[in-house]
Amino acid sequence: MDADFFNNPDLPETRSEMTLPLKVRGHIIGALDVQSTLPGAFTSADVETLSILADQVAIAIENARLFAESREALAESQALYGEFISRTWEKKTAQSVIGYQQSAGAGSMIDKPVEWDEVKAVLRSGRLAISEGPDAPSSVAVPISLQNQVIGILDIRSTEPNRVWTRDEIAIIEAIAERLGLALENARMFEETSSRASREHVVAEISSRIRETNDPQAMIRTTIEELQRVLNVSRVEIIPQVVSAHLPGRENDDREP
Repeated sequence: MDADFFNNPDLPETRSEMTLPLKVRGHIIGALDVQSTLPGAFTSADVETLSILADQVAIAIENARLFAESREALAESQALYGEFISRTWEKKTAQSVIGYQQSAGAGSMIDKPVEWDEVKAVLRSGRLAISEGPDAPSSVAVPISLQNQVIGILDIRSTEPNRVWTRDEIAIIEAIAERLGLALENARMFEETSSRASREHVVAEISSRIRETNDPQAMIRTTIEELQRVLNVSRVEIIPQVVSAHLPGRENDDREP
């Protein structure tokens, strides 16, 4: 802090100047500079007041920096999770049916390929699509999304060609699509967790049976039998690696050292 006159060419009228450090946890992140056109303008009371203000400014700057870092980290985490969701559901849907359909009066759902243009448009854009007109049944297609990733489409068709969907109806469909997405993701995670637990149980069970003996031949026989049982295969082979006793840089002969 310096309360004496400072000859600043950018502020030639300055007669008094006081500079206070902006500190956060012992580190200086900036400075609070106060100038006056009056000589000896700053009193000890001014110094105390401005010191408190400098501390508050430093805390505010640090909080803003931490908030920006947290928001950036959150956005990065959400983007990574969104990519994970997209890859996971792409893999899952590639192994199952393309879509489900249930019409009025039908007793059960059937799976069939999705070929409707409005559904494809929703998949590309991730936005609501409404089709109305006398040439085709009126329909509403709503994306089923998770972390801004479209994992499916809820497509609803009316038997009335000229039907106009109300805001309340669309809001209901969107709310159901949102809850369906969360329910599907919870079901996928439960299925994945159950599958992992089942695998770990099988591995632990086989490992336990292998450790029941100290005989290497019995261990190998147990491993083969258990893998045949669990995998339901006709043949399992364990091929040992032949380790050569020949050492590099030395002839493998019977000469005495």
